[in-house]
Amino acid sequence: MAAELDRKNKKKILVVEDDEDIRNLIIFNLSLNDEYKIFGTDTGEEALKIAAKVFPDLIILDIMLPGIDGFEVCRQLKAGLGTRNIPVVMLTARADDKDVIRGYELGVEDYMRKPFSSMKILLARVSNVLKRHENSGENIIQIDTLSIDVLSRTVTVDGRPVELSNSEFRILELLAGNPGVAYSRDVIMNYIKAEDSAPKKLPNSLRSIDVQVLAVRKKLGTCGRYIQTVRGTGYIFKAE
Repeated sequence: MAAELDRKNKKKILVVEDDEDIRNLIIFNLSLNDEYKIFGTDTGEEALKIAAKVFPDLIILDIMLPGIDGFEVCRQLKAGLGTRNIPVVMLTARADDKDVIRGYELGVEDYMRKPFSSMKILLARVSNVLKRHENSGENIIQIDTLSIDVLSRTVTVDGRPVELSNSEFRILELLAGNPGVAYSRDVIMNYIKAEDSAPKKLPNSLRSIDVQVLAVRKKLGTCGRYIQTVRGTGYIFKAE
């Protein structure tokens, strides 16, 4: 169990580089840090698939890629609700600052030029970017492919947005934010009503909570299975 927990707590880094030697060099050096879990690919198309599946904590992205280039990959990442907050460190072999400017305009966090003068510099920049984003992740509840942004009140599953009513979001926020804790219908009702900004149309009976929970389960698709009924009590969120 401890080993499994350690794997889950590792920072996930995706390396997107079509030059196999450079990609392997970066992956090897990053893998020396036990706190990182590394993914690698040589195409932009595959990078987008991996990002939508594992939601990496950071992406190291080369500009020149076969198929769609790094700029297009970055644009699509920043357009996706589930991936827009993933920091990107871009790699370029060009000396032209126009690429750097374009990358920053797309939301790139940092830049590194190839060939690297020192791998230690890249590792230091990766560490700094991850540290800068550690606090921002406190407002994100991430369980499997389910992502809940408490501040923006957005929910995604597999990177796809899920539309929830205010009361449905509050139910999901309470349960997913406290996995393993069983809540009675009465507690859930009070949690919904405690928010001053909540709309006037709220559940008016404890049984209406069942209707709301059923709606959330359906909208979450396969992730709806995490919301389980506790007989005689209410509901609990159990992550597998």
